[in-house]
Amino acid sequence: MNDPKLKECLTTVLCRVLEQAAFVFPEPAGEVQKIDPQAVPFIQVSLSFSGAKSGEVSLIMPKALCGAFSANMLGENPDESESPDIQIDAAKEIGNIVTGQLLTEFYGTQAMFNQTAPEVVELSPEAFFASLDGREYVCSMVDEHPVIALFTETGTAYEHQSSHR
Repeated sequence: MNDPKLKECLTTVLCRVLEQAAFVFPEPAGEVQKIDPQAVPFIQVSLSFSGAKSGEVSLIMPKALCGAFSANMLGENPDESESPDIQIDAAKEIGNIVTGQLLTEFYGTQAMFNQTAPEVVELSPEAFFASLDGREYVCSMVDEHPVIALFTETGTAYEHQSSHR
């Protein structure tokens, strides 16, 4: 599956949310093969959705980037000591916003969706590339840190609703 419209939408939404919610300035990047998942620990934030369509949206990012998101979102100095839980909560909130905006932008405002609460897992270097297999994804760089947004559509949950694709 290689949907240019979805990739463009995913890139636009990811960059916009990171700029407006986390106050960072991402640059769209190319393929992820140049990323070394052994260099730093990565996390994956995932949310499932159901409604007009069903599927999952995930974000993969270095765990260290969560601190910058949290500090910026809370208006604090990035050097101040923050709880790891608060930092992870910031990444979850970014995932939540990306998912909501992506669904609205890609499927239209008439399509109705339910989202699950964000779930976070730490990725082993092996799981990093395995999580990309068979999924649409885009990568953006925040400074030297990659942020990868992934999308999987698993089907239509409610056949009577139409999609605006």
